[in-house]
Amino acid sequence: VGRLPVLVHTGDHRYSFSNPPQTARFLEALPGLVVIGAHFGGWSVWEEAAQTLSKYDNLLVDCSSSLYALSPEAARKLFYRYGPERVLFGTDYPMWMPQEELARLTAVGLTEREQRMVLYDNAARLLGLPLWAGSGTRSWTVGCV
Repeated sequence: VGRLPVLVHTGDHRYSFSNPPQTARFLEALPGLVVIGAHFGGWSVWEEAAQTLSKYDNLLVDCSSSLYALSPEAARKLFYRYGPERVLFGTDYPMWMPQEELARLTAVGLTEREQRMVLYDNAARLLGLPLWAGSGTRSWTVGCV
């Protein structure tokens, strides 16, 4: 059975209302709530967000509106800081075109398995959808969170 997550805008160096300390407060106050922190948990304050928020098990992040601004090396560090199993693919469309964001994701240098997790498996697991079994076959297994 999947869980209904809450997606929140996180981060912005110009304002404080959605920055990592505020996000951490509600993650602590509501540990049963599954939260997706957009923009790697903190648009424009990515490293602070990863340092502050990566310890919360009830937080996943997406990579929307981030890969355009990060070098592939910096983005790869964020993927591994949170763990590829906790990152979802996001584009922030119509701000960024999905094809462009997919190319940016590919440039990060994740393994094929990690890319599959980010592009599909993590969301499927979160929502209780079938997981792709891999190895070139079209067999499916049921994944639960």
